[in-house]
Amino acid sequence: MLILSHRGIEYRPNSLKALNKALTCGFSIETDLRVSKDGKIVIIHDKNLKDNFGIDVNVNELNYKSITNTNSEFVDLIPEFENFIKISVGSLHSKQVIALHIKDHDNTDLIFKTCEVIIKYKLEERVFIFDILLEYVKKVKNYYPKCKIGISVGEKNYSPTIYTVDDIKQYVQFIDIIWADEWKDGLYKKDFFWYCEGIKKDVYVVSPELHKSEEHPFAHKPEMLWKNVSHFIFNGICTDFPEEARNFFESNVKNLKFHDQSNFV
Repeated sequence: MLILSHRGIEYRPNSLKALNKALTCGFSIETDLRVSKDGKIVIIHDKNLKDNFGIDVNVNELNYKSITNTNSEFVDLIPEFENFIKISVGSLHSKQVIALHIKDHDNTDLIFKTCEVIIKYKLEERVFIFDILLEYVKKVKNYYPKCKIGISVGEKNYSPTIYTVDDIKQYVQFIDIIWADEWKDGLYKKDFFWYCEGIKKDVYVVSPELHKSEEHPFAHKPEMLWKNVSHFIFNGICTDFPEEARNFFESNVKNLKFHDQSNFV
C-alpha cells in the first residue's frame, strides 16, 4: 500500500523542496495544479496568493514568467509543473505515484496540457489526475487513453467535483481511480470498498486530518480512522502525517488485506 504525502513534507507545502523531500523519503505524493495567465501549469493550492505569499492576485491573473523573474524564490515556492517533473522523474522508484489534483476543474486546457506532460515523460503508469468534472471524463479519455483519471467520491456532493457512488456508475468504464474523500462520516464502509473492488478500480483514501475545517470526527486522531479502514482493500492513503501512517500500516501489515502488500514504501 502506498503512502501519499499531502503536498510534500518539511518545507512550505507544494514547494519543490517539500515535494522532492517526500519523494526522497520514499513516499508518493499528492499535489495541486492551476494554470497562470501566461499559460504555465503551476503547483499551488489556493486560487489567490494573498494568504500564503502576501500578493493579492489570483493565479489565473498571474504572469508566472514575470513573477519568477522578479523574485527567483517563486521558482521553488510556486513550481512550474513540467519543471518539477523534469527534476523528479529520474528519482521516482517503481512503487511511487504522483496524484495531481486539478484545482481549476473546469479548465480543459489545464487538463489537456497536464496529460501531454505526463505522456511526454512516459509517466502514464506513475502519474494520474483527479478531481475533474464527470462530464469531461469521456472526452479526456478519448484524447489521452493511456492517462489515468481519478474521480473524487464522497458521501455527499460537497463540491462540483465530489460525486456519490450512484453518480459515477454510468462513467465507470472511463474512470481508472476512485479518490475516496470522506469529509465528515459515512463513506468508508464495507459496501463502498466492496463496490470499488467489484468494478476493479484502484482506490486512494483521504485521511481525516485533511478535513479539519469540515470537522471530520477523526480529524485530530487519524489513527482511529486508519484502524477502521485497515480491514478493507485499497491502494493507498493521502495524509499530512506520512511517517506516522507508514509506521502504522507497516506494523499492522500482517493483519491487513491489500491489493499488493509489496507496495509498502
